[in-house]
Amino acid sequence: GTLIAPRNSESLMVDPITHDVYVVEKKVQTIGNVKQNWVFRFDQPLDPNGINIARKVALTTTAKSYVSADISPSGDIALKAGAIAYIWPRTAPTVEATMNAHPAAPCNATLIASEAIGWAPDGLWTVPDGAAPAPIVRLAFAP
Repeated sequence: GTLIAPRNSESLMVDPITHDVYVVEKKVQTIGNVKQNWVFRFDQPLDPNGINIARKVALTTTAKSYVSADISPSGDIALKAGAIAYIWPRTAPTVEATMNAHPAAPCNATLIASEAIGWAPDGLWTVPDGAAPAPIVRLAFAP
């Protein structure tokens, strides 16, 4: 395939089911009047001593500046932008099949001001900005 320019991305996630590594771009693009963010999957196996290639495999039309991402033990996908976690319940064997089936996030959860999110077996967690020491907070949404 054709290589594209480097992408502005802050969201990295590893699928606990397939072990694939994904990056979600932060910058919203408008292509054909559709606002979107691209989702890339790294080719496997990863090479610790070489260049690893990430290929565009999906897009989201929720179109936000994503800063964090994670995948739950059961495969649910969460992308964080602003004070919202956008959530895709796992509906297909892969992340790209789930996101391509539903480019707009079917669910969301309101967050507190934070930079990162992460799944645990009992739900979605975050660490608030500006608190020292920072407490770890469980969000109301659970897979």
